[in-house]
Amino acid sequence: MAWERVHLRRSDGAQTGPHPIAHVLAWNEARQIPPDCTLIDAATGETCALAEFARLPSLPSSSLPADSSGNAMNKAVLSCALGVIGIPLSFCCCALGMAAGVSAIGLGSMAIHESAMGNSHTAKTLGIVGVVLGAITLIAPVGMALLSALMR
Repeated sequence: MAWERVHLRRSDGAQTGPHPIAHVLAWNEARQIPPDCTLIDAATGETCALAEFARLPSLPSSSLPADSSGNAMNKAVLSCALGVIGIPLSFCCCALGMAAGVSAIGLGSMAIHESAMGNSHTAKTLGIVGVVLGAITLIAPVGMALLSALMR
């Protein structure tokens, strides 16, 4: 769909993006970007001056991408926390540790997916860390049991 993600080109030629159009319009309203910027649709390459685009009737809300970067960040941080807490829990209370590990993997995966749509690299990184820690939480007790069995 056109105009969901756009590149911003300043008058000096510097270009950033792609950014969700909802973010660009919010930045424009808050006067955080120069009014002489040009928008370039990431999907089609079509260009439009920011001043002209901002004067167009508002787009239907269904055509604007949801801003899920905050939600992705919450899931990513919770995923990391559960992964870190799950490692010691998996040794003292295996069921709680495994539940924390599975939850960390699930939340981390959702954060990675949502951050890809919202262009949040921090949430994606934390989501990956949460998935890795969740996997370690699930694998660690099995490794300890095998090590214990081999030492007998």
